[in-house]
Amino acid sequence: MKERCKYCEGSGKKIGLDVCPTCNGYGVKTFQLDAKTQVYKGKVKGPGQSCKTCEGTGKIRVTTDCDCDDGWRYLCELCKNNTDSNNLLCRKCFQDPVIYELRYPFDKSVLERRAVLGNVANIQGSTAIISVADIQGRLKLAQVPKGTFVKSGDKIPVSLSSTSSNGRIQNDFVYVRASNYKIQTIRSKNIPLSPSFEKIIKNEVNEGFIIRANAEIISIKQTSGPTLFRLVDEFGNNVVGVGFIEAGQRAFPHIHEGVIVEVAGHYNIHQGQTQIDLREILALSDEMSEQFKIKVGKRLQEKTKAPDIPFSIKSEIFDTLRPQFQAVAERIRQSVFTGQNIIIKYYHPSVDATCASIVLELAILDLLRSKSSLSKTSLRKYPERMNYYEFGDASRDIVSFLEEQSRAGGSTELPLLILIDLGSSEENNLTFDLLSTYDVETVILDNHLIGETMKDKKYFINPLLASNSDEYNISVGMLAFELGRIISSNPESYTKGLQHIPVISGLAEKVSQINSPDSEIGQYLSFVKDSYTLEKLEEMMLAIDYQTFFLRTYTDGGILLAELLGLGVSPTVVDHLVPRLAKEAKFASESAIKPTLVHADTSNLNTAEGGSEIMVTKIDFDLTPRTGYPNPSKTTEIIHEQYVIENQGKIVITLGIGHDYVLIHSSGVKFNLDSIIENIKVKIPSAGVIQGSGHGRIGFVRFFAPFKKDVLEHMLSEFAVLSN
Repeated sequence: MKERCKYCEGSGKKIGLDVCPTCNGYGVKTFQLDAKTQVYKGKVKGPGQSCKTCEGTGKIRVTTDCDCDDGWRYLCELCKNNTDSNNLLCRKCFQDPVIYELRYPFDKSVLERRAVLGNVANIQGSTAIISVADIQGRLKLAQVPKGTFVKSGDKIPVSLSSTSSNGRIQNDFVYVRASNYKIQTIRSKNIPLSPSFEKIIKNEVNEGFIIRANAEIISIKQTSGPTLFRLVDEFGNNVVGVGFIEAGQRAFPHIHEGVIVEVAGHYNIHQGQTQIDLREILALSDEMSEQFKIKVGKRLQEKTKAPDIPFSIKSEIFDTLRPQFQAVAERIRQSVFTGQNIIIKYYHPSVDATCASIVLELAILDLLRSKSSLSKTSLRKYPERMNYYEFGDASRDIVSFLEEQSRAGGSTELPLLILIDLGSSEENNLTFDLLSTYDVETVILDNHLIGETMKDKKYFINPLLASNSDEYNISVGMLAFELGRIISSNPESYTKGLQHIPVISGLAEKVSQINSPDSEIGQYLSFVKDSYTLEKLEEMMLAIDYQTFFLRTYTDGGILLAELLGLGVSPTVVDHLVPRLAKEAKFASESAIKPTLVHADTSNLNTAEGGSEIMVTKIDFDLTPRTGYPNPSKTTEIIHEQYVIENQGKIVITLGIGHDYVLIHSSGVKFNLDSIIENIKVKIPSAGVIQGSGHGRIGFVRFFAPFKKDVLEHMLSEFAVLSN
């Protein structure tokens, strides 16, 4: 390395001062010692004559050869001390070559006198942007020796050659031609590595405190000003790190989401929010990153472990399902603490599913808002129009998930899916195959009949896993309520004000034993008997059913449905709007039932000898006038309930028959819809049964319209043997 000699300013000659040979440094030519003339220290006092050679100064300017090489000095590439023109390094650095890796905080004078390790932050045409801790500058790629390739992210030896300022500071680096060097890390001040961000989060230190800690980059957001890095330490504490070069320019471009790093910077508070003014971000080695992840994993396991709290009611089924509740709760808590997005999908026309989605959402939001969680987690809730997760909807969801992941640079995890009241039988097999292909994990809450392939699901809660009883005692809303208590950061606070919702969901699902104080719904009802009458809870159920019909699948209802459930701040909603909607729902139902009954055909089904009598009602919706609320499914349910009341003790089956579908409601007997569908596929393959779902008392089958008669006849033959 060579530079212009600063002593001769590149001229090769040095100009200095010497004693005047004429006056010998006294400044005067002659000495006259009389009353008027005196000489004092070479200066004339009074009349006298100054030395013309030095003009009375006693010194003259002389020019000598500089000890440089014709105006140039050759410096050691590493320490910048003088060396011979033939050598890149001085003798000391030749014997022990060392490159400094500067760590924040450091004295810039070190950078000015030593070769350092620089990080190639970016390549811009013929220039490389070099980052040394929090200092950035330019390196002309033409200086790099031939055969040496420099790319973004590389660490290369550089030296600061100049610093200019024309409105802003501009640092210029040169490439250091050194090899086989050792790297020595130095700081001007020793800053201990903090185990977490806890000190600054709790404001235990003053602003300006320099913090150094290991963390994971959870997200990076480029604003019109600085770059925002969300940092999470091994304890799960998260803060925002702010990096700034220029407005809108990406700081630390070599750092990406998901990388484990060591950060250093100043703690400050901006607009009430704790943040770190980042001066340095260094990616940790693979070994150190793995150690960090192991520590995070252990602490995450401790945090996500579900509390062992008792259920709010006594239930043998709940007690049997305790392992499933714990596993599902811990999986959801894990998503919250790691910042994984969560999406809730639920069966829209079901009041039971709607109630379940609301109480589960509140539990997750409660945990999200707690101090120990990551605010990065996004919770979204979407209604599904069918009572199973359609393959088409799943396909569109996968596309959306992958596009979001791509926009985030591929570092974000795909969301956790929570499916509520969307079936437990074989109709979801293809959908689950698609989800598993892309490693999308699912949590399932349901109370329908369980298909063989569903029994091995890892995160699956269904009361039929614990009991094969014909009694239908537990709604999905009850499952979600108990699960929410385990997920919530404060179960007691969460439970308060929500205990009536399991009752509403149970009423909507027509669970049995409502009059038994020992049944599940009876116990829930006892909790709220002083706050709500049974009639009021039925009104709320009808209001939710009526309102969701008009919301359709465009929205989950949000605050509106929460208000109808008494979870809002305005009592007028429960006192005035709920009765109004319930009244409208009853009137609309009565108005729809009358013309529908005209096209209802009731007959007794011929059963095998010794079998119980089965009353079958067929409702042809192709002939009934189109109405708004209720839909054909709800209409079939209302008519079925009416026939059950009128025919106590009998087996009652009601079929709502549309253009290419059949809705099934039964009382007094259970049916296996999966078995019926499989038999139809075998015996009437051309019927093209493409959809079907349900549990032991309610079902739905869709087929090709021309085969409606054949499908109905086969279904009736299947029902005929149920009474045996």
